Amino acid sequence: MNLWNHDEPLDQSQPLRWAQVRQLEAYIDGLMDAADAARASRWDYDFSSVGAYRASVEPLRQHLCERLGYPPPGEPADAEPRWEQIHETDLVRIFRVHVPVRRGLDCYGLYFQRLGLPEPRPLLVCKHGGGGYPELASNFETPGNYGHMMERAVEAGYSVWAPYTVYPDAWEGLPRSQRRKSLHFKATLAGTTLSGIELFKLSASLDAIAARPEIDADRIGMVGLSYGGYFTLFATALDERIKAACSSCYFNDRREVLVRKIDDDAFFDWHLWNLLGELADEQLVALVCPRPLVLEVGTRDELFLVDGARRAFELAKAPYERLGVGDRVHLEVTDGGHEFHGVKALDVINATLRPDA
Repeated sequence: MNLWNHDEPLDQSQPLRWAQVRQLEAYIDGLMDAADAARASRWDYDFSSVGAYRASVEPLRQHLCERLGYPPPGEPADAEPRWEQIHETDLVRIFRVHVPVRRGLDCYGLYFQRLGLPEPRPLLVCKHGGGGYPELASNFETPGNYGHMMERAVEAGYSVWAPYTVYPDAWEGLPRSQRRKSLHFKATLAGTTLSGIELFKLSASLDAIAARPEIDADRIGMVGLSYGGYFTLFATALDERIKAACSSCYFNDRREVLVRKIDDDAFFDWHLWNLLGELADEQLVALVCPRPLVLEVGTRDELFLVDGARRAFELAKAPYERLGVGDRVHLEVTDGGHEFHGVKALDVINATLRPDA
């Protein structure tokens, strides 16, 4: 039945629908332009002293927590950490560790206790990247693109905590409900985010690691590659126990990274609401300031382009310079790809956590 007595081919109206798509794209691009422009004046920092500055960024930190759904809801943990020693040499004692962080939720990782040096020791949190896991980043299998991160840290005199972040998408035989994308979107339905949960797991697990008698809780640093660089920058922004950090192969012009990869369905969990208007990479760096920070990028990294990192750094370094501590923040451009380099990072972290090194 055709009540209208009117027929037309599909392609007659198709241009109208495509015009709607183009209108939306242009409109949303304009919104992003406006958000980019507004972000610079969104937050007001007090540079009269370091103490005044740290107080003035607290509203930004609380806003970041709200956007992340951090800390996530749930009952407090009702169990003790489980430690399983798996290996020992003259240099290190290695444990598999499960730290309860919420009832029914724990943080798994590898702990490397540095031996043969006076205690307490400084602690370096080493964070693997997307698709990785602590055993891979620790060179149990192959060094990959981690540049012997954990081994270099232990050799430099650190005990190391290497927490795991779930990346099961490439694993076969897992039900869809366990996949990272599904976990992220279900978390948002419950008032938090997957990143908020993971960052809480990292911080809560650090409570247990830093409480060990061989650890100096006032000397904690963090390094991470790729997704590990993401977690390093966010964790250092949120947790002031981390005194120095290196975010490798993450820091960048956030709009460029997210928009360039959006058709690949990549980095979906990095899309915080109104990020461009409020919380791009330079705001995270502002929350780290005045603590020492190295932002590492490779000239041949095809995921996080060096030009974007340079543009973002021009904005990010401003709070350090305004406080007169511009020498504490570094954009380290390496002649490499998507890989941890770490030379400048370890120099800066050693100067902060091991000034006698």
